[in-house]
Amino acid sequence: MAETGGGPRRRRRWTAATVAGVAVLVLGAVITVQLMRQDMACGCVNPDAGLDVTYGLLGPGDDTVRARLEVVEVAAMDGHTRTVLNFSHSDDEHAVFDPAYFVGGDGTGDGFRIWDPVNGRLYENQTDLGTVTGGEQVWEPRTQYEIVLFSAPLEPGTGELEVRGPHGEIRIPDVEVRGGAGDTEPLWSPQGAQNTESAQDEEEPERVPLDFATPAPETDVPGYAQAFVPDAPEPVDPVPTEARTDEEGWARFEEAGVTWRMSVEGYEVQDGVLTLEYRLEAEGADNVPDSQRRPDLFPEELTLIDPATGAVVPRLRVGDSEAESEPLWSIAWPGLSEDTPMTFGELAFTAPPEGAGDLLLDAGVFGALPVEPRG
Repeated sequence: MAETGGGPRRRRRWTAATVAGVAVLVLGAVITVQLMRQDMACGCVNPDAGLDVTYGLLGPGDDTVRARLEVVEVAAMDGHTRTVLNFSHSDDEHAVFDPAYFVGGDGTGDGFRIWDPVNGRLYENQTDLGTVTGGEQVWEPRTQYEIVLFSAPLEPGTGELEVRGPHGEIRIPDVEVRGGAGDTEPLWSPQGAQNTESAQDEEEPERVPLDFATPAPETDVPGYAQAFVPDAPEPVDPVPTEARTDEEGWARFEEAGVTWRMSVEGYEVQDGVLTLEYRLEAEGADNVPDSQRRPDLFPEELTLIDPATGAVVPRLRVGDSEAESEPLWSIAWPGLSEDTPMTFGELAFTAPPEGAGDLLLDAGVFGALPVEPRG
């Protein structure tokens, strides 16, 4: 198991059979947060062991909370796919926002969606089914809310998927598909979700099933977006000067009195796909305001450049090559630390010509960071 500053990471490879000659490497990740570090330090039993759980900052805009997200199940049902999430947060104050944050529907990248890495498909939710949206919901601290999502049926025989958050804010990989062609029956049922009279352990959070609508057999469920390779942009001229970094590879930028630093790990190429990871964190800041704990330091896309030619390495994308699309891999996990805000991100590009060697990642305010091939 490889390990970065953000905790242990799981890795596995995927191939997009429907995209000619393209296969995409899925990098699994689990953020080790302060709660889990405390568990290990004290020898306590991790209550999330064996569950599809991750932690991070979740919520639209400035309404973010320190959240725990659990994938209860992804179930292959008759004519559709049902995803059930448990959401709770540990902040002292309640948050208020529309459940549409989970379901999506307002634009490209919205909502939690399921990603099929084997077939290269990103499934969209049926926004008028599942958890009801259209109004603000008060999300109380230490209360567990059930979120229900519906999407198109999976390819028969699909065994594992991953759940991706809105605009790549978080993801949970390697989620087992239940029901359908498999032997495992779904865990969740509408009847069980609405049964709020069952006794609960006093240490467990209150469980609140939100109102939801279930699909009728004739429902026209939306489909999925497909991975594709975009046309290469025009070369960069002149090539940006390599940013100044310290001996550990960190580049720095100061904003509103907070010094942020960024580093990039070496890149890997496998099956025609280049992947790299970056780390972003506040330096020496004990009391960063909540509004700055998830800074938007990259309003423009991060650009990967071959400094020898100025050629731009295209980002792999999902969607319609002639209309709306989004980067296939632009995943970032805000870490949960009481003292230092940090984010771990992953990006996917098409592979440059063989022997391209060292590259530059143009990271905007941080400058062009050098990226070396691994191995």
